[in-house]
Amino acid sequence: MKKKALFIAPDYYGFNDVVFDGLKKYSDYEMLHIKSTGKYYYKNLLERAHNFFLKNFCGKNLKKIRQEQKIKTTIFRE
Repeated sequence: MKKKALFIAPDYYGFNDVVFDGLKKYSDYEMLHIKSTGKYYYKNLLERAHNFFLKNFCGKNLKKIRQEQKIKTTIFRE
C-alpha cells in the first residue's frame, strides 16, 4: 500500500500544477491535490449579513470556516 501525501496550494499561474505533477511523478506517494484559492459565494444576502456580524462582533469569519470544512471533507473523503 502506498503512503499518502496531501498537497494544498493556491492556484496562481498554474505553478502548483507543475509542482504537483512533479511530486506525483517522482515520489513514491499517492498524492491528493487541493487548491486553496477557491472563491466563496454567499448563499444569499442574509448569509452575507450574518458573516458581517460574526466578523465584527465575534471575531469569526464564516468564509474561512466554510473553506476549512470543505478541505476537511475532501481529506476525509479520500
